[in-house]
Amino acid sequence: MKISVVIPTLTEATTISGMLDQFGDSARRRELDLEVIVSDGGSKDDTAAVAQRLADKVVVWDTAKGRQTIGLGRNMGAAEAIGDIIVFLDSDVRIGDAATFFGIVRQTFADPKIVASNCSVLIYPQDQTLFDAIFHRSFSFILWALNSVGYGTSRGECQMVRRVNFEQLGGYNGKMPTSEDFDLFHRLSKIGKIKYLLGTKVYESPRRYRKYGYPKLLLLWVSNWLGAIFHRSNTAEWEEVR
Repeated sequence: MKISVVIPTLTEATTISGMLDQFGDSARRRELDLEVIVSDGGSKDDTAAVAQRLADKVVVWDTAKGRQTIGLGRNMGAAEAIGDIIVFLDSDVRIGDAATFFGIVRQTFADPKIVASNCSVLIYPQDQTLFDAIFHRSFSFILWALNSVGYGTSRGECQMVRRVNFEQLGGYNGKMPTSEDFDLFHRLSKIGKIKYLLGTKVYESPRRYRKYGYPKLLLLWVSNWLGAIFHRSNTAEWEEVR
């Protein structure tokens, strides 16, 4: 079962090498039956150049078309994928041991009823506060509970989708600047089973939480998720934080 990893980027020259180093060199990726695709949104820094050295494929958005939504970026990367499973990861996400993580992915999708999967997202251990831990573990439990009763939902930092089902639904809604992640999983839940891997953890940077604070971000999440039920975003643009 081949896996394609798709990583959307924008102005991530300082973080992209750390992300891509997780998957090893080309020989290690072949051993893991893995391809790594970077989909760049038209970065003005060296993001694409760094990715060219470390990823299997790099696609770059034509900025003459205007600003790219992250949904369009993920779709552009997925269009290059040849794997049976596509794993979408944000560029600041760390997965731990690659062999263990992708072994869990393969084990999950060995069940033909599973169309998509997601997992717990926590803050980097070295940056995590007690409140970070309580908030993200509680939020992960809520998402697990919702998916367990058939209500498809997901954060966007780490999403795993069977490629045939992703293509069946036309991928992410590229017109949505936010909540395209929730929207996709909500649609996927109507054609198959979503398995939330509560015990599997990936880690992200705390940069957005530190800049805006949890109350503001939680309000934005709830507002945009409610909008996504009607296939629209209540936020015009998701500001990049670097």
